[in-house]
Amino acid sequence: MTGKTTQLAGLLVLVSSLAYGEADFDNTLNIGLTITEGNSETVLGNVAFVSEGEFTTGNSLRLALEGNYGESKIDDRTETTVENIRGSAKYQHDLSKRWYAAANTSALYDDIAEIDYRAILGPAIGGYLVRQDNLRITAELGPSYVWEKVSRERDNYLAVRIAERLDYRISETARIWQSAEFLPQTEDFEDFLLNAELGASADMTSRMQLRVVLQLSHDSTPGPDLEKNDFTLISGLGIQI
Repeated sequence: MTGKTTQLAGLLVLVSSLAYGEADFDNTLNIGLTITEGNSETVLGNVAFVSEGEFTTGNSLRLALEGNYGESKIDDRTETTVENIRGSAKYQHDLSKRWYAAANTSALYDDIAEIDYRAILGPAIGGYLVRQDNLRITAELGPSYVWEKVSRERDNYLAVRIAERLDYRISETARIWQSAEFLPQTEDFEDFLLNAELGASADMTSRMQLRVVLQLSHDSTPGPDLEKNDFTLISGLGIQI
């Protein structure tokens, strides 16, 4: 990993120590590792930390930090295939049983996609489309401001953020989730970012679970000679800490 990635990964320890002190928060450390050997040798690792919960009635916070690193070796030539780290935070205040106000922020570094940084910050008004004990579906709308440096070009702009999330607990030991956010520029709706995630988990023990997650990142105007879509499939363990 580069020094920049290592520094950003260090935030994982800081966020973990802050969130762990909150008794009402659920803290999960997710770890995934894929290794192949033979005609080619590949290594892909994933580490993520998520902390979420209520700190006062009607006020909740979700913190997440995730890093991915992968490399392949063919004919004694080693190439980095994945190197990114992203963090996000969401504060939510319930206005009623159906409506809430939120503040969202996220940051991304992706060496392969030539994203030195991409930071997004903005408020939102959200609503519960479904609010049951085992199923929650929410939708959000609000303005966001984006700062980024992609392919050595700095840019900042105002965007509209449209987002939704589904959390469904299938049983006492299994759940699925899905989320997506669409951020078109206010000056050009054909220039947009799209991030989506689909995941499933099943408990192995009271504190350990198996996880499979599919992630999509789409940039309608990537850097020169870069693909618009980045797909990541992660399988691994989740550990309650």
